[in-house]
Amino acid sequence: KELGLDLVSSYVPWNYHEVSKGKYDFKGETSPQRDLDGFLSLTEELGFLVLIRPGPYIYSEWPNAGPPDYAVRYHRLHDEFFKSAEPYIRAVSEIISPHQHTRGGNVVLLQVDNEIDPWTPRYGRQLGLRGEPGLFHEWLKEKYESVENLNRAWGTRYRKITEARPLEIPPPSRKFPELRRYLDFCEFREWCVVQIAKRLTKMFRDYGIEIPVYFNTYPTLGTPQNFIKLKEMADLIGIDIYMPNMVPWDSLLHLSAIVRYMRASIGFAWSAEFGSGIWHDWHYKTGVIGPGHHRYMALLAMMFGLVGWNWYMLVNRDNWYFSPINEWGRARWELWDDFKYVIEVYKEVMPVNLEKLTETSLVLPRSLAYNLRDDLWNATFSSLHKAGIDFELYVPESGRYAKKLIIYSGPEFLKESQQELLMKEVKKGATLVFMNYAPKLSDEGGSTEVFKGYVPEVAGVYSVPGRYEVKLSGKSDIITSEYVVAYEEVGGEPIIAERYELRRGREEEDIIDVEVVKGERYVIGYVTKCGNGRIVTIGLTPSPKLLIFLHDALNVPLYVRPEVSNILAALYRDDGSYYLFVANVSNEEKGAIIHLDTDSLGISGNVVRVEEVRGGEVLKGSPEILRRLTFWIPAKSIKVFRITPSG
Repeated sequence: KELGLDLVSSYVPWNYHEVSKGKYDFKGETSPQRDLDGFLSLTEELGFLVLIRPGPYIYSEWPNAGPPDYAVRYHRLHDEFFKSAEPYIRAVSEIISPHQHTRGGNVVLLQVDNEIDPWTPRYGRQLGLRGEPGLFHEWLKEKYESVENLNRAWGTRYRKITEARPLEIPPPSRKFPELRRYLDFCEFREWCVVQIAKRLTKMFRDYGIEIPVYFNTYPTLGTPQNFIKLKEMADLIGIDIYMPNMVPWDSLLHLSAIVRYMRASIGFAWSAEFGSGIWHDWHYKTGVIGPGHHRYMALLAMMFGLVGWNWYMLVNRDNWYFSPINEWGRARWELWDDFKYVIEVYKEVMPVNLEKLTETSLVLPRSLAYNLRDDLWNATFSSLHKAGIDFELYVPESGRYAKKLIIYSGPEFLKESQQELLMKEVKKGATLVFMNYAPKLSDEGGSTEVFKGYVPEVAGVYSVPGRYEVKLSGKSDIITSEYVVAYEEVGGEPIIAERYELRRGREEEDIIDVEVVKGERYVIGYVTKCGNGRIVTIGLTPSPKLLIFLHDALNVPLYVRPEVSNILAALYRDDGSYYLFVANVSNEEKGAIIHLDTDSLGISGNVVRVEEVRGGEVLKGSPEILRRLTFWIPAKSIKVFRITPSG
């Protein structure tokens, strides 16, 4: 309450409240700590809303992760597991039901299970992945109908479907049909999660749970928990986010990816578990987690688009450290002020009401959620951050955030239906940029013709690192690239790269290279019109400078852009005001220079006020001051400004 919070969360451990098989204590008859009913009444007396998490699985560094010994022997889709879980769900629901908000109580959200996962490493034999036939083969029969169809898809020679064995890790070749075999394993895991979620949710509903229910997911790009499919069964989806101390660059990119991906998938990025402190074992890796980490991580996630979270844990316990409240309910003052600051900023900004301002989106194909590393996509994603370009992810199957500029920098295979969705956006007026390659295969490995006639064939790929003068739509710039992809003619406007010079090396040996290669020309892409939009193919390393040049040459506005390296910025709008997030992601204090495109934003009037949220900096002047904002920002920290036009 003193921190400014009004909602608390708690697990309910099944195997702790089941004092003997079929006998449950939720009233404190055997121990005061088992008095769930009293706990809920107490929270109501204190004015708290409650987010309750009764399992059946809770994980939580708890024995068996929640279920009793007799139930945990079976995988979560096994009839014996459901037979064991149902009496517990009925009993715990009887305690929770009178406390529901719909009945005048204070319990407003219920989490069904925890990070639902078939746990194939543990239960693979039971599921039919190894050894005897099982659920996996029933799924294959439903999908392929015959062993002939399965063999055709996998490139195998099974005599019957029950002989089939999956690939549980990505194949080295990443080529069809072998790749299809791995993708089927991923889809099977997703199917298991959906079936578990469906059956458990129905049980809770059948036993009187009326309040909104939600599922939480791993901090990944959505496997085995498919956000879109899970959202069809629940009122809310939440991702679990834990970051190493002070969020190093790779972790920053991961945080950005998972928040943007959840936002693009279901339109709402919320964290069901947001790291506050750390569990025993990981504390050796993180070291002491100080106040700056909690503040930096929370504001960074807000900047990327997270609209809310449940801190896990706000209170220490026997195997949990570095939270702002210790095991005895006393404040840890060295952390307290930073948590209070974050809460105050959150309540003032109210991120759930904000509209992100960007005209750029990067396609995230579903296949990349299946642990298929794609160096080209990763390079583009990282370069967008290094360039200071804020953007959305675009997930075709959800239809969200197809912006004016859509960048595809993924694998050469993509579901044909998703290729058609991309083409639909182009015909409506978007500019679709293919970095190096367009997808010409479906996710089954067959050829597609969605982009035929609009994207050129590759004439050659050349290892010629150096600087190039790139010319596109009357604009030019000097771009460094590690390679060149040259293309055959396809029609439309060619994109030309002329060798400018090599990077100078040792004067004794390399100086002549400048004269030898200068002037070499390559057709590195084309701009072709399609409906009301354009398709652009460009064959250079996806560097920060190239991405900025593409925005300029293609007339796509960058509403906000930092001028200094290691500074990130994002701009949001809410009811006439703007909120500017500026992050220093380096380990040293920096002077930040931020440009706002006031013309594209339509900011006019006589005066604008720039005020740091919960800070002391205030600036007033004409809209011209927004074209070059300058201020100091400490290492690994974020400032949030409210910009209010008036007059």
